[in-house]
Amino acid sequence: MMMRTITLFLAAFTLFATSNVIAQSTGTITGTILDSSNNETLIGANIIIEGTSIGTATNLEGQFTLRNIQPGQYTLIITYIGYDEVRKDVVVESGQETNVEIVLNYSGIIGGEIVVSTQARGQMSAINEQLGSRSIQNVVSAERIRELPDANAAAALSRLPGVSLQQGDKIAVRGMQAKFNTVSVNGIQLPSTDKYDRSTNLGFISSNMLEAIDVTKASTPDMEANATGGAVNLRLREAPSGLKFDAMVEGSYNTLDHTYPGQNYRIWASVSDRFFNERLGVFIQGNAHRRDTGADIVDAGFGFHSEVNERHVFMVDDVTFEDQVNITSDYGGSVILDFRLPNGKISLQNTIANTNTDLVNHREVLDLGITRRSFRLNRDDRDRQLLINALQGESKISDLSINYGLHHSSSKYVTNLKYGGIFSEAFFASTTKEISDFPDQNRLEITFDEFFDIEFNEVDWLNASHGGTHSLLDDDFSQRNIGGNLDFTFPVTIAPAITAEFKTGGRVTVANRENDHDYAMGSGLNRPAVYESARIWAEERGIDPNKLLRFGDFMHQSYADGRGQYFFNGRRPMELVIDSRILDSFYSTMLGQWPIHETNSQREDFTAREQVTAGYAMGTFDVGRRFTLIAGVRYEHFSFDYDANFVYNTHSGWGDVVNIDAREPHVRAMADSLTNVKRGYGHFFPNVQARLEITDWMDVRAAYTRSILRPDFRMQMSNVTRGATSGQDAALPEEVSFPGPEVWEAMGFSVPESSYRVWTYMNNPHNAYVHGFEIDWQTIFWYLPKPFNTLVLNTNYTRNFSRMDYQLITFREERDLTVRPPRIELVEEETIREGRLLYQGDDIINVALGVDYKGFSGRVSYRFQGDVITNVGDRSEYDRFNENVSGWDFSLRQRLPIDGLSLSLSGVNITHNPTRTYRYFQRFEDGQLQENPTNQLNRVQYGARNFILGLRYDF
Repeated sequence: MMMRTITLFLAAFTLFATSNVIAQSTGTITGTILDSSNNETLIGANIIIEGTSIGTATNLEGQFTLRNIQPGQYTLIITYIGYDEVRKDVVVESGQETNVEIVLNYSGIIGGEIVVSTQARGQMSAINEQLGSRSIQNVVSAERIRELPDANAAAALSRLPGVSLQQGDKIAVRGMQAKFNTVSVNGIQLPSTDKYDRSTNLGFISSNMLEAIDVTKASTPDMEANATGGAVNLRLREAPSGLKFDAMVEGSYNTLDHTYPGQNYRIWASVSDRFFNERLGVFIQGNAHRRDTGADIVDAGFGFHSEVNERHVFMVDDVTFEDQVNITSDYGGSVILDFRLPNGKISLQNTIANTNTDLVNHREVLDLGITRRSFRLNRDDRDRQLLINALQGESKISDLSINYGLHHSSSKYVTNLKYGGIFSEAFFASTTKEISDFPDQNRLEITFDEFFDIEFNEVDWLNASHGGTHSLLDDDFSQRNIGGNLDFTFPVTIAPAITAEFKTGGRVTVANRENDHDYAMGSGLNRPAVYESARIWAEERGIDPNKLLRFGDFMHQSYADGRGQYFFNGRRPMELVIDSRILDSFYSTMLGQWPIHETNSQREDFTAREQVTAGYAMGTFDVGRRFTLIAGVRYEHFSFDYDANFVYNTHSGWGDVVNIDAREPHVRAMADSLTNVKRGYGHFFPNVQARLEITDWMDVRAAYTRSILRPDFRMQMSNVTRGATSGQDAALPEEVSFPGPEVWEAMGFSVPESSYRVWTYMNNPHNAYVHGFEIDWQTIFWYLPKPFNTLVLNTNYTRNFSRMDYQLITFREERDLTVRPPRIELVEEETIREGRLLYQGDDIINVALGVDYKGFSGRVSYRFQGDVITNVGDRSEYDRFNENVSGWDFSLRQRLPIDGLSLSLSGVNITHNPTRTYRYFQRFEDGQLQENPTNQLNRVQYGARNFILGLRYDF
């Protein structure tokens, strides 16, 4: 250990001494690149010394530095897509710094100047950052975010090439599930917001706190290796020069459930300024967002009927009509301080984001097999929090750049009230069949549209009794990450035509996860007199505590005249539902009264500690003006210490069959124990990337990287010997940029993965393969007559191909009845099926057309995602897939005569297209079995359509 410390000290001393010697005999060129139309800095502008490979790009402040320049006279060439090239003569003196300020003029292709619109400026900023990046990257620029802001970070990302949304606010890159990607804020990887896997929700991160967003699709050695699909980095805003204020108030109308601005609103405000001669920057922002949305769902449950010609034939077992009420409230804020030092900067970042989800699922279930109708209620009221604290700094000692940081982040997930499940909260009318006889032949042939025409018998629903069990669930989950990083960068001029930048460093991150799950379980809603608190609750409501509770005691009296009448666009109103407010009060009364079901509680409890220690070394080599090579290696050591409970589940159901009485769940005959495992393993991740500028308007990039995906936490809990998924990514993109404000990009990629895991919680021994291409076209229609010459187009297309051999393990019973007692053995059978990756969309299309004219800004956008497979069964008939999903949005903003005041109107999901889920199998039609399998509609879900009106003031 002592020798290692001495070696590191000597290396650092040698670098420092060498840099000082070089600095004394050379000079430095620094400068700022500005837009002539508004005097704002330009990010990603390229600066190169004519006749050499010495060059750089402007940073987030529009500034650049060229070091180790021999004394003499040089010509700087400054280029920025959409602007005229500028050549600037400079003189460099030994040991001195030469500072320049360069102003660029916007120009069309033919050289005629035109007005630079806000959206055009945002597009060009993104293009130049993307082209200036040495890796393969897409960018959402600050101008795009601020001019027509999206509701959250996920929506702002969703229009980038190869990016789509998963579960509404998680990011899938190139069709890879959200857990295959990393999400960072200013380079700090966020903790998972899910207690079971490693994905991160972005819906409660407000877009107005963001400066820009990067999506890196080929990680470099200085980035964390656990990003197989892509690495998303949210760059937070810092205080610009001068006092700035920005505030917005929005209200929205949800056409699905007819909820209004008083129920749906968004408020955010930010203020910033710089003090002490521009050295100290302070940026403060806060936001609140409430939305009353939900979904209308019709779902068919298909059951096995028979086997014909080795194919399974299915009939409809049940139909569920579900009206989902989801009230989500987000609030948060951030305080960001930065202090500019003579040779660097220190920043302190503090961000908090909270969300409350108040979910009520009203479900009406038609059981066609026993011709019974029931009403159910699922409830989930939960809080989630994300907290980020970071101290980051950068400094320069001569030519040596040092970046360092300490960070803390945490996420929490706490249940306020949760009840309901597959068998819970169901009311049945037990004396009369609600549905007329429904023979098997009808169940074999009934179509999805005919579900809405099923007729019911007259039933006294007010006196319907409760069936099944009741249960209360509670989760208290948290994850806390603490870590730090230290990075060194040193530029070297090998020859006038060859320059290099060497970078090395390390990072340590420690993550602690914990979940405490309680499952309280009792018998059905029997006579309240059984429990004293339930008796008091019943008497306060005029209910006889000595009688069974009935549906009439919990029925929502006004739902049919309110939200229920709009279910499925009024096609089938929801008239009989349970009032969640009444049932909430009953369950709140019973908190602590029902005993904890120890088995179902302990199986979800865990504590985990993970540590990732990483180090890397890389070099970036510029050969001439047109070729760049990145080569390096990263090493990560992953160690973990997991505590989880091992329990025997005596049957495949949710409960525990050995319980003598549901009210006494501690009475059981089963073994349980605490399992503790400590393990660790290390991986090397080689990385090679190259960029070749064939002409001034075309370059080709290629990358070979290796990455890793560590198992879902839930999988790791159940199998502490599970390994990680490794992956390698080979990408060959081609970027073509014309001399004007336009860029074409075509990108091919291939991602073979080893040990891709499936839901069976075991490592699949077969490789998975993903390959495809992306095409991205961004342009400004400068050649059209006014006002159409300010039209801005962004369109991209991603084509994915994936293949995987799924290993499916099933068990078959073999019975020997010749012995007493009969002997039953389970025989393991393995099946290999080829298919696409789960949630892998083959086609992703994003199109956005924007325009700025005087004080008006508008944008219309279209999104399309091809069908995805959502479940892989042991036979193809049991697979499920979602069909193609598409939608249109628009955003309009008009500046008002009062300076700084503007009015906005936007629409989300304006075409209101549903999501349809299918299965593929044979059914009967007109009394005859279909000759071939066909797509059978399994589920239809309508989400909310919103129209949003806003008022904004900024200066």
